[in-house]
Amino acid sequence: MLAGLAGALAALLFRLLLEQGSMLLWGGKGDVLVQAGVLPWYGVLLLTCGGGALAGGLLQQAQRRYPDQHGDYMTVLANGGHQLRPGRSMWHAASAAASIISGCAIGREGAMIQLAAQAGSQLGACLRTDAVTATQMLACAAAAGVAFAYQSPLAGALFIAEIVFRSYSPRLLLPMLLACGVAWLLERALPGPALLYALPRLPTLSLLQVLLLLPLGLVCGVFWSLMLLGLARGSKLFRPLMPYMVLRLALGGLACGVLALLTPYVLGNGSSVIQNALHAYWPALLLLQVLLCKFLAIILSSSSGAQGGLFTPTLCLGALLGGLYACLLNVFGADLPLQAALVAGMAGLLAAAIRAPLTAWVMLLEMTGDPLLALPLAMVVASAYWLAGQLGSHSLYAASLYGRG
Repeated sequence: MLAGLAGALAALLFRLLLEQGSMLLWGGKGDVLVQAGVLPWYGVLLLTCGGGALAGGLLQQAQRRYPDQHGDYMTVLANGGHQLRPGRSMWHAASAAASIISGCAIGREGAMIQLAAQAGSQLGACLRTDAVTATQMLACAAAAGVAFAYQSPLAGALFIAEIVFRSYSPRLLLPMLLACGVAWLLERALPGPALLYALPRLPTLSLLQVLLLLPLGLVCGVFWSLMLLGLARGSKLFRPLMPYMVLRLALGGLACGVLALLTPYVLGNGSSVIQNALHAYWPALLLLQVLLCKFLAIILSSSSGAQGGLFTPTLCLGALLGGLYACLLNVFGADLPLQAALVAGMAGLLAAAIRAPLTAWVMLLEMTGDPLLALPLAMVVASAYWLAGQLGSHSLYAASLYGRG
């Protein structure tokens, strides 16, 4: 419970930092999409490029000051460790904040969960616990960070169990569930919506509509393979600039700014895009335009080295893909509800990306709060997970863990 509270408070402080920074940089209420639509073109380019340069400078300082610190929470937990050093984590979090606030197309969950895990590690060190308990506290705090960020306590515990430990042992899972429950209670005590992605009232899907959603999982599996290919090509593109972090991240931010001139929806982690698409009818051409631009922005942002996650951006791409899929089927009279396809696309692409189907399924049910989607989402998740595996696609996290041994 202490680890869950520490992790949730760390995630809360980082979220408040991002909100205040966005208000200072973009003005108004910090809504990046709204402000980018009214700023002159050079203002958007200046903010995105300048934010990337600042993020690169902070990242360069982290490597200079702490050259021997490489472990993030996943690496430490996967290797059976329990101690995270705070130095480099704090600099990486500052770099991530600069990228996120300036509108870079990355998620905030990476730094948020890392800081939550850091809080759990520091708590274990302060209490002078044994190694096994310290490892549990680190895992519980990281899971609490996921639960707080996405208002999904069950998925928060499953995230660490399924992706890092590859085990559903009660000895591992039950303490994390308790920690996530504490984080969820703290989130509910704060002002805000009860669900992260509340859905309008959906009609009960017919058998035909449920079956029509099944191929969407296969589409998500193929799309994730294309995204991995794009990330590999993007890394190759920025490889000559590897020693020049400021220039590299500045170019990544500039690329996001250029794409934002086509559509401001490319800015940010994509959460606002999901909200808008769920509560307003988006035509197929708009979905296709935002999907292509957002895809390029995510590839270029991540490949440039911006610190952050791809969790929420993946959800955004899945929603756009699902919406486009529904629009194409409805041309032929399928009458598939757009919102159902949006949520199914989110679940399918997330399952293919993180290679953790149970986590993806539970998380989308918790974030939307619609139990009638349980069976359709399970089918989409299963088909996406299966095809991604058949295509040999690795997860968001596997390459990083394998690369570090």
